[in-house]
Amino acid sequence: MSFESPIQPRPVQEKPEPVVEKLETGKKVFEFLDRTKFLDVRKSDEQFDEWLQKLSYEDYVNYLTRLNGILREVPIKKREVDGSGVELSAGALFGISYLPPATEQKDGLMRESFEAIKQMPDNEDRALLIYYAIQAIHPYSDGNGRTRRLLHEIISEDGKGLTEERLSELLDHDKQGSSGSGKGRDSFAEKVLDPNSAYDYINREVAREILGEDFLKEHGSIFDAAMAGEGFVPVAVKEKLLQEEVVLAEKILGESEVNNFSFRGLVMAKLLREKGDLQKYPFTLNNPIIDGQRRGITPEDTGKKIFSFEGDKLMEDLTVEDVRRLIEIHKEIKSKFVKTMVDIFANPENHQITNKEGEIVPIKTTFRK
Repeated sequence: MSFESPIQPRPVQEKPEPVVEKLETGKKVFEFLDRTKFLDVRKSDEQFDEWLQKLSYEDYVNYLTRLNGILREVPIKKREVDGSGVELSAGALFGISYLPPATEQKDGLMRESFEAIKQMPDNEDRALLIYYAIQAIHPYSDGNGRTRRLLHEIISEDGKGLTEERLSELLDHDKQGSSGSGKGRDSFAEKVLDPNSAYDYINREVAREILGEDFLKEHGSIFDAAMAGEGFVPVAVKEKLLQEEVVLAEKILGESEVNNFSFRGLVMAKLLREKGDLQKYPFTLNNPIIDGQRRGITPEDTGKKIFSFEGDKLMEDLTVEDVRRLIEIHKEIKSKFVKTMVDIFANPENHQITNKEGEIVPIKTTFRK
């Protein structure tokens, strides 16, 4: 005779997978575009251009803000251009990766980019410019990435056949994901050059303007020999500055995400040129540049020198006047950066580069994959 234990083991229950809340905004955006008749307008290039030419800057910003609000699920009455003071972080270890233009500069630069796309005849150029401009200006505190991807999609040729499914793929993302993770970023990585790589080309043109044509003929990169993502102001100098000046200056001195012509490198290089102090901060790298030696180097810059200096030592020697001048230079460079971006598309004949095949091509062509 056998006996069964009166106590039966409980079946092992697998823990349910955590439910990740999705922001399913693609459907809502599609419904909005349909309700406002934009989908009908975009089916024809002629209709779209006529609609764009009649659009005022104020209506453009309003339409953009409504789209951004839908993407962020912000209530209608709370939707606004709220990007004052926003910045991009590369994580705790690497500090600030990108500082947008100052708050007081943003509206003017937004207006300039809008007026430029109205004058352009090509919708692919319009789509690319607005894609990079929204990222560069960062008019909103959140959702700038999704907003620029959406604008590229609806302005480019793909906008003629826009579907709800495509918008869902482009815009839906994990609410609790890292900065809103989803498939949209990956799909765009296959279509256009990532912003930081594009910024290298743009800042190369900025370097030509602020450091001179001769500088660019001789140098193919700037290397400031300082810890990436970290900047500091001497303690004795901090005591003589406003707190907001110190905070901004240290962010500027940490903004080094772009590879060869970083914003930090441009700012410090211009300061050194103005002071005539380059000889005080020697730092030698292997010269000339070898193709592939520095990530993102353009074929045209192979064989040129690297403009290098001891960035950490320069920071140690900063004076109150230097810090305030750095802030002014940074503001000037951010304005030139966006204006140059616009001009690369508006006047491509003025911004050309030699490619791997030895052909001279407009820089804007390097932004498409």
